[in-house]
Amino acid sequence: RPQGGESRRTPQVDRSAWRNRLSALRKRTLFTAKSWDITLKKSRDEESLLEDDPGTPPTSLEDLRMRCQLWRQSGSCRHLCQQMCYFRDYEPARQLKMLFRRCWEHPLQPSCEGWTARLALCSKFPFW
Repeated sequence: RPQGGESRRTPQVDRSAWRNRLSALRKRTLFTAKSWDITLKKSRDEESLLEDDPGTPPTSLEDLRMRCQLWRQSGSCRHLCQQMCYFRDYEPARQLKMLFRRCWEHPLQPSCEGWTARLALCSKFPFW
């Protein structure tokens, strides 16, 4: 545990410096691609964002999973896609771990024994 006024949080990051570095890297990448006559695909074309209409809420978690082409091919959430399969399936465990950590750090140290987390659907995108 941190002593006194110490914090576990990481020090503040100079976001403008990182933004400038990323912008410079992007410009160099585009310049290199043009000089090598490579066509770069846009990262956010409408077809790749969602295969189904994002305004239509799924009827079940299985329906939500079946919207992802990579999920249909592999049957696994261990990939990064526009539908956020990996993040969706591991979100309950992440939130439960954060709850346990906050309980552990709380002065009263409440018990979380037997607590579980599960994924629930909602009506707004990303629907979980």
